[in-house]
Amino acid sequence: MNNVKNSNIEKNRVILSLGSNLGERYNSILNAIVLLNNSGAIDIISISSIYETEPIGEKNQAKFLNLALFGLSYLTYYELIYIIKSIEYLLNRKKRKKWLEREIDIDIIFYDNKIVDFPNLTIPHKEMINRKFVLLPLSKIYPDFIHPVYKKTVMQLLEECSDDSEIILFDKINFENITRNN
Repeated sequence: MNNVKNSNIEKNRVILSLGSNLGERYNSILNAIVLLNNSGAIDIISISSIYETEPIGEKNQAKFLNLALFGLSYLTYYELIYIIKSIEYLLNRKKRKKWLEREIDIDIIFYDNKIVDFPNLTIPHKEMINRKFVLLPLSKIYPDFIHPVYKKTVMQLLEECSDDSEIILFDKINFENITRNN
């Protein structure tokens, strides 16, 4: 996996959620992983399987593919969100209203135990506790991560989540194969 530069600087645990329901969903997810890895912004430690999930909000759209990614980063959360938005741009994400389809969507779910509440960035992600499509993949790679606000593990949050949407295993991906082939 990618080695984060400036290894003498303290690295932060970063958990991202990736999703796509428009165009080549699977390729968009894989390309986002490759771009994140190649950016040098995050040292990817583990990636969940990809799950096919129902859309929330606006139901009249294609199903999403979602996964969770855990890594380490020396970047600040603002530097990281800049890289993420750049990757979304490179993958042709269009600006749409909330709840509508996405070519690619990359959200910062956790950034260590930091609590950030700015108009354009909230960490931990506000809605993650209500979204099984975030919690289930994350529970497979980091079930014991403790939410800094609710003081519960990801697994506890998943067990308490009232979201009853259907989530189906879509593909078990191999990170080394993705990066070796791209």
